[in-house]
Amino acid sequence: MTSQPNSSALSGFRILVAKNVRHFLEARGFEFVRTKPAGAAPARAGLIRPGGQAAARLPAAAPDPQRFFSVELEARPGINHLRFALELLVREAVALGRTPVAFKPRFDPRHNLGHDLDTDWERYIDLEQVALHPPGGGEPLRLRLLPSTARASLAPLATAWFERRHVVSAAENRRWDFVLRCNRTGLEVAGVHDAASGLPGYVVKFAPSAQVLALAQAVVDELGDYCAMHVRRDDMLGLTEQYPHLDADTRPERMLATLAPHLPPGSRLYVMTNERQPGYFDPLRRVYDLRQFSDFAPLRALLEGPAPDNFLLFEVEKLLFERAALQVHTFTHPEGGRRIALCRDKGWA
Repeated sequence: MTSQPNSSALSGFRILVAKNVRHFLEARGFEFVRTKPAGAAPARAGLIRPGGQAAARLPAAAPDPQRFFSVELEARPGINHLRFALELLVREAVALGRTPVAFKPRFDPRHNLGHDLDTDWERYIDLEQVALHPPGGGEPLRLRLLPSTARASLAPLATAWFERRHVVSAAENRRWDFVLRCNRTGLEVAGVHDAASGLPGYVVKFAPSAQVLALAQAVVDELGDYCAMHVRRDDMLGLTEQYPHLDADTRPERMLATLAPHLPPGSRLYVMTNERQPGYFDPLRRVYDLRQFSDFAPLRALLEGPAPDNFLLFEVEKLLFERAALQVHTFTHPEGGRRIALCRDKGWA
């Protein structure tokens, strides 16, 4: 009696073979590509050997409203990671002279109390007010970022899906109405985003959405005069090689010592944090008029119910932090900038 091959083992073997074939072809200068002509024709996979002059230009004018660019991601990180990927998308789209089309954000549920979230960028940023600032100052280019839902209306266009490291050539940029980059991680690609096609040095700025602005303004109106402090602990405490002093420097008694020269007793202090231990900030409450999101019904509502949105809360709290009379950061500025920080270690939070 002949035994049947294990289906999982066979599947694993096929994946291994496919990876080896891909590596073999890539080592010889080939790349995989999917293309679809205009109309309802199906997309087809193929091989190309990249070449020709790269398509890149400075954003001297608004992007072509009839030609589009987007990316496809597989990563499911937090909102800052995906926001950075969106910035890269905008920069490359403008460099190619194309209208940027947002990807649908797929967040890591671990950053959202374990809940999956079906959402889109319109909830967090204003897609109509995207600004691209040139290096060295000057008037920014203002443009519109199309929502991910626009992808359905673009389906009939002549479309090309390129691999992560592919540099779009001038000929390819002329040929295809809709170009997509399959950037699985969403991170910066050497030779693309640090080259002319990525407009290095240009800074993308997103304006908060109307919902974020309204929620933040309601809390600001209730707070009055206040200072803000960001205390990032939970997910960072395990990174002891990178942040060896974080735990000790963000203990309540150490935070009080750091705050004392800058903040008189009785000052109103809004604390944004991912520390989950109940009562952790009680020693600070005995010195300051301490507030957190749980003290405001509109912010509490963001995490209550069957569909919490911790990312929306983060965007609102970020705006609260920016508007505070005094800001206290978790980490020392990584590039030597001056700011009040709780921790001796360097970081952006």
